[in-house]
Amino acid sequence: MAVIVAALALHALLVSRLGFVLSSALLYAGVALGFGERRLWRSGAVGLVLALAAYLAFTRLLGLRLPAGVLPL
Repeated sequence: MAVIVAALALHALLVSRLGFVLSSALLYAGVALGFGERRLWRSGAVGLVLALAAYLAFTRLLGLRLPAGVLPL
């Protein structure tokens, strides 16, 4: 449980600096680690794909603004 709470706190701190996509990928990997997943590279990759899809859906389809951060989206 502590790993999941730490991942959520890290996400809240980094979303404005790294952007939505990268911080959400880290959040996904952190939550997966909290649930016992040991292959963090795969969790990070899946998190990156899902976060990018959510980012594009919210920004392009719904017209909302999410922090892009260091990625030139």
